[in-house]
Amino acid sequence: QLMPKTQLQAGYTFAQVKYKDNTRNNSNIHKVDGGLMGQVAPKVTGEIIAGVQFRDYSNNFNTASNKATTFSYGITLAWTPGVNSTLTLKGIRDNIESIYVNSRYYTSTLTDLEFEHKFGKLVGNMSIGYENARYPEITTGYTDKRSDDYLHVSADLDYNIQKWLKVGAGYMFRNRSSNENTYNYDDHQVACQIKATF
Repeated sequence: QLMPKTQLQAGYTFAQVKYKDNTRNNSNIHKVDGGLMGQVAPKVTGEIIAGVQFRDYSNNFNTASNKATTFSYGITLAWTPGVNSTLTLKGIRDNIESIYVNSRYYTSTLTDLEFEHKFGKLVGNMSIGYENARYPEITTGYTDKRSDDYLHVSADLDYNIQKWLKVGAGYMFRNRSSNENTYNYDDHQVACQIKATF
């Protein structure tokens, strides 16, 4: 507790990944990180965490490195201009497991902006985000490392029937654009939901 509304945190995480079939991707993962969380301004709260991840693969794979060191971060800033509205900005960079050809993980860098507003029992939510997924190895048959760009836009509207029960409807558009063109797509999703909390 650095100040009444500010905390300092530090952490260490160990993880072990074991595949049933694709054992060349088995790994030990060590992650060290630290950051600050608390009240940034009168109407702004935030959390900023930065760290380093170390991956060590137990089985040799000639076309991929057996060790990887990656910088990671997580940033969340929430601005509450009024009692019924919240604007949230998120930024995340981390490694994600993959079994794509000779890449055993990819590095995801995500930025997302979300706005929520309450109209009595109605809660509206809109968000827009961008993500880059970068693979560490050059895929056989290509001259560059695979890189995918994702764009998503969504809108949701929920109605709170009770504190524990709500119904809602939403729409999301998602696009992936890759330098390996066979992976490009557009995705449209429409959803109707009933949510219960017990």
